[in-house]
Amino acid sequence: MKGINEIRDYLVKHRTDEDGDLDLSDLDFREFDGDIVLDKMKSKQSIINSRQQAKKIWNNGQEADKISNSFQEAKEIRNTYQKAKKIWNYGQKAEEIVK
Repeated sequence: MKGINEIRDYLVKHRTDEDGDLDLSDLDFREFDGDIVLDKMKSKQSIINSRQQAKKIWNNGQEADKISNSFQEAKEIRNTYQKAKKIWNYGQKAEEIVK
């Protein structure tokens, strides 16, 4: 198996778009039976994580100047701990909202 730095360098070389962004969009792992772990990613700029489809999606321990969760649809959404100068919660729609 290739080392993580080799994989990073390969992706930067082969998946950087015309804007200079690393684009890993549209990867389809539905034939893979294991979990996909994207832990501890670091970036000088944005990490854009949108439109994932899975049985479970875990977003734990994000640290950033700004975190935007603009659209989530699920049978159950758990927001267990949030700490920020400002938290905007709007457009919530559910049969039950537990606080």
